[in-house]
Amino acid sequence: MKNQSCKTCKNAEFDRKEELSGRLAGRYRYGCSYRKSGYICGAVASDDALEALICEGYCDSVVMAEEAQDSDQLLEELDHRMENLFDRWLLWKEQGAPGAAATDGEYLNRLRTGLERLRYRMEELVSDENYPENYYAPLPPEIPESYMANIEQIKQQAEKLWIVYQGNPDYQWLAIQHSAVKNHKNDKNYEIVEKVLSHVQRLKSAVEHGEPLAIKRELQQRDLQRTFYLCRIQLERREKSNCKKRTAEQKKSLEGQMDFEQLKAS
Repeated sequence: MKNQSCKTCKNAEFDRKEELSGRLAGRYRYGCSYRKSGYICGAVASDDALEALICEGYCDSVVMAEEAQDSDQLLEELDHRMENLFDRWLLWKEQGAPGAAATDGEYLNRLRTGLERLRYRMEELVSDENYPENYYAPLPPEIPESYMANIEQIKQQAEKLWIVYQGNPDYQWLAIQHSAVKNHKNDKNYEIVEKVLSHVQRLKSAVEHGEPLAIKRELQQRDLQRTFYLCRIQLERREKSNCKKRTAEQKKSLEGQMDFEQLKAS
């Protein structure tokens, strides 16, 4: 195994030699690309003495080969990520971004920024003759932040859904109970109903005002028709249970009155 020292270090620059003077007269030191001083970590009287010098920046041919391999792997990963971002940009431009926290235009410009960052990272990693093919692909244009893909299709889908909700008997029943909802603010079941109805109202408002992003957000809610049904069943069961309780309490109250009257008669 090769001895690790300045003599075998790839950071040592043996073509750059500084002759020293003063108390170090007769000694010299070679340049070093690793150390901040620009020179190896000691002064020597002969090259044989270099074998006794070593610092934390030691690098031999094996280390350099490993670094080159790591660099190639990272470059390949960056190239793959860049290709994915290009494909995603094209898909989202045509079909719209899957998220609804921002407009499609904002999502597309974020992808563009990501592509720019990948370019910068490649430039830091390798020299220009080693840039992969995707590096030279033109960046997609900046898109107005208000851009939304398939606006008319989204609006039509929302209008159809609103009509379906309006005609749903369970939704109609819940809507009639809306006034009761306001009187049960601390009731979990009624709070769920209020939340469901608010989704429908937001969808209606978004359709009426033609707000593509708001429409998209509401369309990403799961189909509420089953939720309408479950809410209605839950409230009807609760009402039946409450009705039985009230009947039982009334019966108990009547029995108490009868006992009292019998007691008076005796």
